[in-house]
Amino acid sequence: MKLNSLLRLLGAVATGAFVLAATPALSAQTAEEYTADGMSKMTEGNYDGAIADFTKVIELKPADISAYANRGLAESAQGNFDGAINDFTQVIRFRPNDAAAYLQRGKAKYLQGNIDGAVEDLTKATELKPEDGATYFHLALAKDAQNNLEDAVAAYSKTIELKTGGDPTQIAYATLFRAIDYNRGGRAGTETFESASSWKSRWLRSLAAYVNGKLPEAELLSRAGFDVTDDSEKAHERSEAYYFVGVGRLLKGDKAGASKAFNESFVNEPPSALNFRQARSELDRMPH
Repeated sequence: MKLNSLLRLLGAVATGAFVLAATPALSAQTAEEYTADGMSKMTEGNYDGAIADFTKVIELKPADISAYANRGLAESAQGNFDGAINDFTQVIRFRPNDAAAYLQRGKAKYLQGNIDGAVEDLTKATELKPEDGATYFHLALAKDAQNNLEDAVAAYSKTIELKTGGDPTQIAYATLFRAIDYNRGGRAGTETFESASSWKSRWLRSLAAYVNGKLPEAELLSRAGFDVTDDSEKAHERSEAYYFVGVGRLLKGDKAGASKAFNESFVNEPPSALNFRQARSELDRMPH
């Protein structure tokens, strides 16, 4: 997934998503300054700085739910999933019915590799906010990691049906991953990709053509590019291309080739990226 799409999927910047608790005027102003600085640093990708700022907010206002939530988002983006899970657990302690906190904790558990825990949290999030297609998307990813294809397909379908708050990129990926699950289940051709022609991203259309059997593996890798050292967007596309190639090889019975592609998918990809976790899950399922 492209970097800007990935940031949306991870929910790394969520200004206003959690309400600040009221405190006396002097402390509130100081905490608000740290909060503003932390949010600015999050936008810049300075997660260490953001974590330090949100920690200051918590020191000033120990019951500030938004500070725990925002620090958890920064920790997830940084790859500190244990810290993120602890912070979202604090949010849930204060607000037991906070769907966003269950969603973010579930995503952190998924990226950490605690798939059963992720399914539990993400299922709870869908129960609390059944109209949120984005939650179904992440639940589907976790169900895929469990190799529960039927439930994953149902969750991807729900994502597409609910339109995920109008995010066309997430709808496109839900369609792509649902197609892969159809192919895994021996239902190749079930996904027609009728909507793919309207996708604005040439890269997503390339992925659709590959999954649909209309684009050769070599051409997909060529479109992803080779010299990606100075281009984070292209590096991510190349990582993603190898993930999809790995799945394609696996479906053809080429386990050695699939393993090689999944390992190649890790190159220049941080542990907080969905591709990293997906490729890791594929390798974990393969016989050693």
